[in-house]
Amino acid sequence: PTMVGSYPYLQIERTMREREPIQFETLSPTLQTWVDAHVYPTADGGLCVYFQDITERKQTEERLKESEQRFRTLADSIPQLAWMTDATGWIFWYNKRWFDYTGTTLEDMEGWGWQKVHHPEHLERVTEKFRRALEDGQSWEDTFPLRGKDGEFRWFLSRAFPIRDEHGKVSRWFGTNTDITEQLQAEAALRKTNERLKESEELSRLALTVGQAGAWSWDLRTSTLRWSDEYYRIFGIEPGSIAPQVEAGLSRIHPEDQQHVAALIERTLTSGEGIDDIHRVIWPDGSQHWVRWMAKAFFVDSSESKPDRLVGLAIDVTAQKEAEERLYKLNQDLQRRNRELDAERLKWQRLIEGIADEVWACDANGKVSMVNLATGANKGLMDFEGKTLEETLREIEVLHPDGSVRPDEESPLRRSLQGDVLRGEEIVRNRRTGTTRIRQYSSAPVGDTEGRVIGAVAVIRDVTEERQAESEIRRLNEELEERVKRRTAALERANQELESFSYSVSHDLKAPLRVIEGFTRMLSDQYRVLPPEKQQQYIGLIQSGTQQMARLIESLLAFARVSRQVPQKIKVNMQTLAEEVVREQRQAIGEQAAQVMVIIGEMPREATGDPVLLRQVFANLLANAFKFTRRQETPIIEIGGYMKNGDLVYFVRDNGVGFPSRDVEKLFQVFQRLHAQEDFEGSGIGLANCRKFVERHGGEVLAEGEEGAGATFYFSLPGT
Repeated sequence: PTMVGSYPYLQIERTMREREPIQFETLSPTLQTWVDAHVYPTADGGLCVYFQDITERKQTEERLKESEQRFRTLADSIPQLAWMTDATGWIFWYNKRWFDYTGTTLEDMEGWGWQKVHHPEHLERVTEKFRRALEDGQSWEDTFPLRGKDGEFRWFLSRAFPIRDEHGKVSRWFGTNTDITEQLQAEAALRKTNERLKESEELSRLALTVGQAGAWSWDLRTSTLRWSDEYYRIFGIEPGSIAPQVEAGLSRIHPEDQQHVAALIERTLTSGEGIDDIHRVIWPDGSQHWVRWMAKAFFVDSSESKPDRLVGLAIDVTAQKEAEERLYKLNQDLQRRNRELDAERLKWQRLIEGIADEVWACDANGKVSMVNLATGANKGLMDFEGKTLEETLREIEVLHPDGSVRPDEESPLRRSLQGDVLRGEEIVRNRRTGTTRIRQYSSAPVGDTEGRVIGAVAVIRDVTEERQAESEIRRLNEELEERVKRRTAALERANQELESFSYSVSHDLKAPLRVIEGFTRMLSDQYRVLPPEKQQQYIGLIQSGTQQMARLIESLLAFARVSRQVPQKIKVNMQTLAEEVVREQRQAIGEQAAQVMVIIGEMPREATGDPVLLRQVFANLLANAFKFTRRQETPIIEIGGYMKNGDLVYFVRDNGVGFPSRDVEKLFQVFQRLHAQEDFEGSGIGLANCRKFVERHGGEVLAEGEEGAGATFYFSLPGT
């Protein structure tokens, strides 16, 4: 009742109504299990429903979605525009920042649609360079403007890197675009500033050469103040535009210097002490200038303590102060750069000494001048203890990746002395110890300021473990592919079994129903004239039919339970299990079993699996062996096993009635019997269960036989 109205209920109801097969996937809330359901209408008006557990597949799909979501979240969080192409350059994905900036959609940009937002003056160059990178399979970098959704172009530094598959073939490209507009603008502004600075320095030099100065005088008796035209100009004032006043002069002084200058003037007025001071003045346009301001006191009467008149000069020393400031900053910068250079030199020295990779350097003559093997990066390949470099190098043999010997003149350092930049792999073997390693090298020439090659440097990394790991990954991939093939084959066989199962169910269940229906009708029509013994016979036949139907239904339920049961994975002693099942079969059969000779031979004792299911496999195979040998004069059953290709193989062999070899597949189909019911009883489902039990363990069941010459049944289990 709880299913009424649910999605599975509606689908089954639809099949009943439309009489058409249907397939759907649903989550069982009770079992918390995903199932793939196939519903088929049967000829008698009923339904046949087949369920398959797809929880693992659904979980894998969910993990894949989560992995894709994490990638998209990461890609959308980086500040760059990002995109991805196939091997041909066809772009099939952009991150969110691309669309936010360009105001486009994936439909607009897919493939080569990105050309729509490129500046037409740069498009041809960018496209050609990108196509060459696609052909060469090398990383790509370029700088060009892209149009934003506001119609404005901004400059981007663009890079793309190839993604290769396990065979080294480019399968995709991943690229980014970094906005460098502000950086370019800052660089342009810096260039202009430097140009203005040079011009200002030149003008300052000329001003210092001319040495112009402004004069002023202050008659303290009449409070008359006079400024020369040049004095006006030094303060940034048009000559004669304002009347000379002490307050007007002080107001032009920088606020931070006003109190200091006022104190100097007050001191001169009271003591007659002269002034020679440098301070800042503010021009009307807001610019700041440095002025050397001088004053000398004059007395009419030498006996007076206070002066009667002050006379002075003002010289614009802005250029001098700026030069001093620049010189100071340059000196500070030089000291900082020297410290940075010393730190950088020390850092690189320590880096090279402690780097995990080998670093080799040679001079222009090819003589090795530096090597940092003290870190142990060579993985025991070369032993320098108590030996010279030449003696150590004579112990090793260098091979190309194909195993051919590499001549010394083809070494990366020697080739880089010719100007080559190289990257590749080599195999190095120590002739004395036999140690062999795979090494990846990168080498390049070293040039002087005039571009002449004065040496070469090579960085070598041991990639032996990486290559071994790659080989292991390839092996695991091959194993995975094989498991997928086996799984596919199992699914195909399950579908075939399902078809056979549906036919057998409808066929075998109809037989007892016909018996029950026929004799029930005869009893109904003739019960008044039938003798009592005949009535009892009919009733017995009806009861036999119902019992047969009950057995068939019970077998069907058992077979269905097998399909859903998840086997345990524990250690099982297979020899002990076989011995126990033989004893159980003898007790169940009784005296007749005592005539059967059972031989338990050598077999792999320990297997991993479900002890209940494995016991049932032995029980079904041994029950058949006892049954089909009971007419033999000397019935013999043999149990044994062996190892094959890492798998555990067990067998049960008998000398019973056997079977035609052409009918071997029928043995494992539901309700398939090769012998009449009156000759050998059975439901025809035992061997089908055996196959299910073993396949649930990842193994398989095989049979060999010949009519009248016995049969052998094998089943395998994966090795531990």
